[in-house]
Amino acid sequence: GRFVYESEMKNTSLRKLMELFLKSLSNGVTNHRAVILNSNGMAVGVLSQSDLVQFLYANRSKFEGVTDETVEKSGMAQSPVSVVCADAPAIEAFREMEELKLSGLAVVDKLGGRLVANISENDFRGLSPEALFDCLSMPVTEYLSKENGEESLVPITCKSNHKVEDVMRRMIDSHVHRVYLVDSKYDPIGVVTATDVLRYFLVESN
Repeated sequence: GRFVYESEMKNTSLRKLMELFLKSLSNGVTNHRAVILNSNGMAVGVLSQSDLVQFLYANRSKFEGVTDETVEKSGMAQSPVSVVCADAPAIEAFREMEELKLSGLAVVDKLGGRLVANISENDFRGLSPEALFDCLSMPVTEYLSKENGEESLVPITCKSNHKVEDVMRRMIDSHVHRVYLVDSKYDPIGVVTATDVLRYFLVESN
């Protein structure tokens, strides 16, 4: 799966861990979490990309000027936006994620391309075998509403003039892995992922 294994935490620098997270696996995806091993080779914990983003945000005062940069100037919104139509069957969204090796898609309305939701691989969890086929044939927005409630239809967004610090806070407070960059029409024109945040900090620290 998407795990990497690392030795005792005290022997692993945050830089090395971030580099491991940014390294693509053979299947084309990036590492999202690392299993921490003790000196006996036993798993003692798991660290995720989100954990590192939270740590960097908590210590942002030590990165003078880095988190004050705007999304536009930082170039952080590097990940391309892949979309799925709101009325497409949910199974089509999950199929596209698998084919594109993505963990999430922007859900847009059919007429104007306006951002209306986000669907991710996490939304597939907990789906009972009995409900599998009925649920996956539902339109994406109906599926999200049924599985996660109406609040799941409120995507987390930012504008190009928002600061890096603002994006990180929204990511942490909303427990999401991506924040969509939208224009004045609320069309998605970019996306900032946890991977993008780590890459930005690595570049700046160099």
